[in-house]
Amino acid sequence: MPDSDAIYIDTSVLVKWFVIEAYTQDVVEFFNQGSPLILSELVLLELDCSLRRMERSGAITNAYRLQTEKTLALQLQEAWFQLTPISMQVFKEAKLLIDSVAPLSLRSLDAMHLTIAKKAQIKRLATADKEMATVAQSLHFSTHYFNNSLTQ
Repeated sequence: MPDSDAIYIDTSVLVKWFVIEAYTQDVVEFFNQGSPLILSELVLLELDCSLRRMERSGAITNAYRLQTEKTLALQLQEAWFQLTPISMQVFKEAKLLIDSVAPLSLRSLDAMHLTIAKKAQIKRLATADKEMATVAQSLHFSTHYFNNSLTQ
């Protein structure tokens, strides 16, 4: 059973941890509160894709992306973040979740994130994605939204 203060960190928030953009300072302060921060392998994959997209657009350099990879590996090793496992059952349950929250809009990867957090019995979620935050709140997650007043 996870720590009741554990927070599942969505990729949109992890990007703000590594790349200075709107709400980065809020994310830094939030992470420094001391609650266990939970990631999944899906977040790691999405972060890599986001950073590569930023590199292609010129927003960050290749050296910055590579340094971010090293920093994250070190932070995982030093337990700044904990990884929660993903089972194959997540795919089926994410599909059911998408069906169950209709007519709310939920993208497939966001459904997987919510399913992973739910299966890990994590009740807190941090995101900068409005649709994900809306659905998370409807599922009774304590939602920390890094974008506007939707924070709960």
